[in-house]
Amino acid sequence: MQATTPTTARREAIRAELEATRAGFHALLDSVSDADWKARSGNPAWTVGQLVYHLAWAQSFVRGELKSAMKGKGFNPPNFLINPLNELNTRFGAMRASRASIARAYDEATVRVLAELDALNDDDWPRSSTNYRVTRTVEEIFHIPAEHLAEHEPEIRQGLRGT
Repeated sequence: MQATTPTTARREAIRAELEATRAGFHALLDSVSDADWKARSGNPAWTVGQLVYHLAWAQSFVRGELKSAMKGKGFNPPNFLINPLNELNTRFGAMRASRASIARAYDEATVRVLAELDALNDDDWPRSSTNYRVTRTVEEIFHIPAEHLAEHEPEIRQGLRGT
């Protein structure tokens, strides 16, 4: 039997969090009816469907942040560019997206993040970078999906019928 090391325990806790977050995302996506899709969310910038799309699209950024941290280089464009581009991408991307494509994008991004987790060496955990003006270690970056879902799920739920 193989002994559990602190690194193994850390890795398994993060894997469990990522899988729970993926399950939570799918449960949220499944709770959105067709009638709710174009309803205003609790976020004044986006509809419920746009916000669901935003969660899936943003999931693909986690791997890039991990790669930045491994190199110790960040990405910090000015907010006057990033915020409008984020809003436009979300609005226009959601127009072309379907429930199936959103679910697939989220799952594919999560698989890539899990592969990055599996590829980590013990000395990689404290590496960090500053992206979008927030400095995070490799370990902290792995928590972004759970944090992002926790941030936007209440806003999505505010737009659902009967809530």
